[in-house]
Amino acid sequence: MEEANFWTNLVTSAGAESTCLDDLSIPMTNELQQTNEMSSEVQEVDSLTPSQAAPPSRPTRPNQKRAKNFDQDEDLAVCNAWLMVSKDPIHGANQQRSTFWGKVRAHFDKHKKTSIVRSESSIMHRWLTIQTQVNKFSSYYEQIVGRNQSGVTIQDMMSEAYEMYKNLDDENKSFTLTHCWTRLKDEDKWKARRQELLELQRSGEVTEPEAPNSEERKRPIGNKKAKEALRRGAEAKLLKEEKDIMLLDKSTLDPMQLRYIELKQKKIIDRMSNEN
Repeated sequence: MEEANFWTNLVTSAGAESTCLDDLSIPMTNELQQTNEMSSEVQEVDSLTPSQAAPPSRPTRPNQKRAKNFDQDEDLAVCNAWLMVSKDPIHGANQQRSTFWGKVRAHFDKHKKTSIVRSESSIMHRWLTIQTQVNKFSSYYEQIVGRNQSGVTIQDMMSEAYEMYKNLDDENKSFTLTHCWTRLKDEDKWKARRQELLELQRSGEVTEPEAPNSEERKRPIGNKKAKEALRRGAEAKLLKEEKDIMLLDKSTLDPMQLRYIELKQKKIIDRMSNEN
């Protein structure tokens, strides 16, 4: 049953029984960066004329093509829609997944500044990308802030967080969702979720590295040790995640979910082949 529920837990956690900002509770790993790239590959598709259709050999749907990537205005519309629906004082965290994402899309469609049509699935996948990358950057930033260093400005700490994000990525990719982080970082739901993660880390229930607490630690650890701690925790979680993905029962997945998992499995196999 754990494997059968893996897909649902992976991409729709925000709309489950508890619609916290980051219900995935997955660490900030390099593999997740690859997941973020693949989520773009399964965004909404638009119709084509028969002459524009992809060749039969391509693993895409007939008469369709990939839509344009989300821009910053759309990203903010996704964040605002998620926050608005999850703050519903009557339904809030008790909404069914389909109802929740239906409301998110309705709010998104009402407030977006583009004519591009996005499906519920496309918006949901974009939210997965946003929350994964923003949580990753936030964990680095909180770790730096927790050092409580004198004479260090906010801009200095931001610059160091950007550098840490890039240095810990295998492909040295930069953090590009500052607009989403700025929108989410002061929200009560965001703060509450970050506290929940810290408590789970203290109890040993998750392996995500914990940001230093300035009240408990007078001297900050060095950048090298911090990076090693992040990598150790990430590697353990990554092994379990990859095992779940490779052993996932695909018989219950719809075509888009199946495509997503197959891309994920291919990435894992290619990486393991290169390592060998």
